Amino acid sequence: MHFAASSGNDLVSRKSILMQGLARLPAFKRIAVIDDNDLDAQHLTATLYLLLGREVAVAHYRSIAVALDRTRKERPDLIFLDDYMPPLDRAESSIRSLVRFGIHAPIVIMSGQLNRARRNELAKLNPIGILDKDEINTFAVGEVLLRLLPPEDGNTPLA
Repeated sequence: MHFAASSGNDLVSRKSILMQGLARLPAFKRIAVIDDNDLDAQHLTATLYLLLGREVAVAHYRSIAVALDRTRKERPDLIFLDDYMPPLDRAESSIRSLVRFGIHAPIVIMSGQLNRARRNELAKLNPIGILDKDEINTFAVGEVLLRLLPPEDGNTPLA
């Protein structure tokens, strides 16, 4: 089997393109991370700071109940939502609750148990992105964030 050699220039080029796109994003003031796993939330928060800078406030909520109370007051510009929140919350019920409480920020769903069937179920919720928790990195998160770019000249956003 033959693999194409890479000098690392591909990675540098890809990162440069990503960062140019992110520079065109509207400014985020607040991002909510709703995840019961502290390590996953810390990893995502660090990734967001790398991509967006430390000016954005990233708040972590360990339960949907706490998130509902706080996000009603703080109005995040973007929400990263864990698919499964103990004891019974799944993305479907969590999103219904957010909408019921008047929270309409774009949502990215993260799941540690993502398979084709679950991805199809989650896609019906119309999130701006679905991320496998095992694959969260600057490229994956950055590509999802690029979906928030306003259309250029009537075209659809990148990503």
